[in-house]
Amino acid sequence: MADFIFNFPKDALIYLLAILILLVFYYLKQEVQRLTKTLDRLSNLLDKYEANLQQLDIRLTRVETKIDILKSRVDMGES
Repeated sequence: MADFIFNFPKDALIYLLAILILLVFYYLKQEVQRLTKTLDRLSNLLDKYEANLQQLDIRLTRVETKIDILKSRVDMGES
């Protein structure tokens, strides 16, 4: 087996190595594309959650304002 590998033509080994490198780069390209799509989906979800959080913050501010108004009315009524 070792004799076969060492007696194999050098050009053929170089071509096999080049093909192997191309296959590795192709695989890496596919993985990068897959990860990019996943990252885009996660980014879109994050944008949606951020928008929902802003809406909840606005609602909370309104509720806090109403509570402050009611507290001031109660304080005026006690005076």
